[in-house]
Amino acid sequence: MKILVTGLTGQLGFDVMHEIELRGDHSIKAIGAKRSDFDLTDFDAIQKFFAENEPNVVIHCAAYTAVDKAEDEKDLAFAVNETGTRNIAEACKLIGATMIYVSTDYVFPGGGTNFYEVDDATDPQNVYGASKLAGEQAVLETLAKMNPRKIIYVSCNPATLARDLGILKELGFITKKIQPVDMFPMTSHVESISLILRK
Repeated sequence: MKILVTGLTGQLGFDVMHEIELRGDHSIKAIGAKRSDFDLTDFDAIQKFFAENEPNVVIHCAAYTAVDKAEDEKDLAFAVNETGTRNIAEACKLIGATMIYVSTDYVFPGGGTNFYEVDDATDPQNVYGASKLAGEQAVLETLAKMNPRKIIYVSCNPATLARDLGILKELGFITKKIQPVDMFPMTSHVESISLILRK
């Protein structure tokens, strides 16, 4: 099995690659994609990279994550988190690869005292959250008609995870509930993804 990890030079992408390597599973070939390999807004470049490497699973870790700076760089945040994510999903669709997308609790308004429920409405309060929500929608729109086993949706936040699973079940996807270790540190993302890969 070939696993492609985007955002190799970022913290999440680096940690995910490290986790895969630590497993020492020789049946898995991990491929890390850096920004120099393709621009997320360039679909042709992504498609070419995917065609050359033929991944079975794509863990999409690349993202615009500068929460505060995004307020002044809205176009860039959406270009990476929405358009870029849609391009990755489209490339996965073309080759029939499983896509793992990491969302964020910033898609919710915050301010509450309890975890959000599955049917709670999203209401991002900043550009970053709005761009990540747009990325979620791009994945669902692009892959909704694929085989149910072609998408696994992940979030580090239990509240977001519950909503994600609810959406997918409504659309007929087969989902695996992964209980993250905690919201922090970043390794909680890695542990969630690691658990999925063990299935």
